[in-house]
Amino acid sequence: QLNTKHEVAVKPAIAADTGGEESLNGKNWEGLIEYIRKTRPLLASIMEHGSGAITDQNTVKIFFHPKDVYFREQLQARAYVEQLSLLTKEYFCHAVRIQIDMKPIGESIAEKRDRERGVQKMAATEAAHNHPLMLEAKALFGGEIGPTKIISKNPAESGGANGSNGSNDAND
Repeated sequence: QLNTKHEVAVKPAIAADTGGEESLNGKNWEGLIEYIRKTRPLLASIMEHGSGAITDQNTVKIFFHPKDVYFREQLQARAYVEQLSLLTKEYFCHAVRIQIDMKPIGESIAEKRDRERGVQKMAATEAAHNHPLMLEAKALFGGEIGPTKIISKNPAESGGANGSNGSNDAND
């Protein structure tokens, strides 16, 4: 059931804008997302773009940044409302009231993951460029290193299987 304030009547709670540090009975926002991911990965992916806050024993607020209105609208779809209500009740072992709203938030789980992947990619590229063999080749041939493509040992991380066995990974 959705009212004009974008609330879902369901009833424990979630941790907050603080990166999931707040909890209710040892259960927090990140834990809820991981719990939901086991059975409803798309719903969990939508929730990763928001931030959860526990306001009291029976209320959980989910905030989306104003630029992420699409995710709020998705989460308010009837099918997702019902799934979220059921899974939240299962996770916290009692019903909670869920409010979905817009407000500027800090870094979401999805943004944090994307930022960390970017940092890892830059570190791998730098490690490849500074590898002793690369430095020796540059000195020997007097050239420069062109664009570097990092190939993951995990095909899912590199965009799929492309016949590579991962031997071009910067860590090898």
